[in-house]
Amino acid sequence: MISHELKEAILVRSGVVAYRRSRNRRPRIVFWHGVGSQVDPTLCPEIFDVNIFKKQVRYLSRHYDVVSIDEFCHRLNNATFTGREVLLTFDDGYANNLSVVEPILSQYGMPFTIFISTDNISSGEYYPTTVNRLITIAAGLDKLQIPTIGKEYDLQNEEERKSVAREISRIMKSSSLEQVKSIVADLISNVSSEDWADLKRRFPSLRPMNWDEVRQLSKKENVTIGSHGMWHICCHERQREADIQEQLEKSRQIIEEHLQSPCDYFAYPNGNYTDFSNRCVDSCYKLGFSAETKTRVCLEHKCILPRITGYINLNLFKILLSS
Repeated sequence: MISHELKEAILVRSGVVAYRRSRNRRPRIVFWHGVGSQVDPTLCPEIFDVNIFKKQVRYLSRHYDVVSIDEFCHRLNNATFTGREVLLTFDDGYANNLSVVEPILSQYGMPFTIFISTDNISSGEYYPTTVNRLITIAAGLDKLQIPTIGKEYDLQNEEERKSVAREISRIMKSSSLEQVKSIVADLISNVSSEDWADLKRRFPSLRPMNWDEVRQLSKKENVTIGSHGMWHICCHERQREADIQEQLEKSRQIIEEHLQSPCDYFAYPNGNYTDFSNRCVDSCYKLGFSAETKTRVCLEHKCILPRITGYINLNLFKILLSS
């Protein structure tokens, strides 16, 4: 049986991808989170390998027109796409967006947009699912207590730790904002403050930017800062509408106050959205972005534009872009 990797390589080498690329003339939107050399698919799935990222960027520079989000918005509103446009976006606001991503993309003169969660930028605390993985898998605990959900887990081996981390992640992604905050506090309470600080030091690629770093990036001509909510809220039906509205509206205000420039764009954490959240995005922002992997951009859905994930090998990246 032929592996997926071999099938992908055959498609690229046969010229099929080049043919599709020439025929499928439509704009694309790509998203990553962080990029770095500390790549651990279990503990740091948000951090993409910098060497593959560089190859993706080189490929984009040869075959596509990477445009700024303002230019993308202009062409979308005026139906003036050429079909070669690609918009580059990054979610959450990892510090490596400044130290790793910006130098690489600036080398190619490529604009990009970073969607930041303002509470994490202000506090320096890691994102909820990151806290879960570091405490559950990397802290070396034998037991884990999460009173918020009435659970005590045994963590006797690596497989148990991974399984529990997946379960807690699923629970958090489907819970209300207040419950997620309580679960995060429960997780951290399982280790000493010294051990938690040490875990964060061991995984610096997961650190969010601070406001000084965000301001430094915002001054770059090729960088746009957008909103990812205040506390990385997953906008599903179990969230209170008041929380969704506050997260979307106040995060925009906070960004504008810190950067003294407009914040016109929003990306949904985890890709979740509802009719209510879409109305909020539509009233606050020029464009909103989901995490749905589709290449076609529809004028009718400017608050939930789909994006292609960049977290893939180079051949699959080429195939998805050409589809």
